[in-house]
Amino acid sequence: MKEMALSTNSFFAEQDKVTGLDNLRSRWIAVLLVSAVLGVAAGLAGLLFSSVTWFFNDATKGVAELGTILVVAFFPLLMLAAHSLDKIREAEKALRLDYCRRHGLKDEDC
Repeated sequence: MKEMALSTNSFFAEQDKVTGLDNLRSRWIAVLLVSAVLGVAAGLAGLLFSSVTWFFNDATKGVAELGTILVVAFFPLLMLAAHSLDKIREAEKALRLDYCRRHGLKDEDC
């Protein structure tokens, strides 16, 4: 009796590649959501804490420093959100290209 061997280009290998790309896209979507929410929250809280020092000058040095730290933390979180948008677009492009190749279309048609 002959044994059947699966090649590297089998149906299962293609499904694994698509699943991996889907997982990668899902991971970057999660990073986008977390960094965007934390970034906006840090920016707004930082502005709020910094504006408190305008009205209450006495004993608000720590609040002002916290506000500055939160405003500074806003920018890296915003950059991370922008980077994750780029990575999501790359993963979607790879998924679309893989779909076209599996269905016999040329790369230029996708």
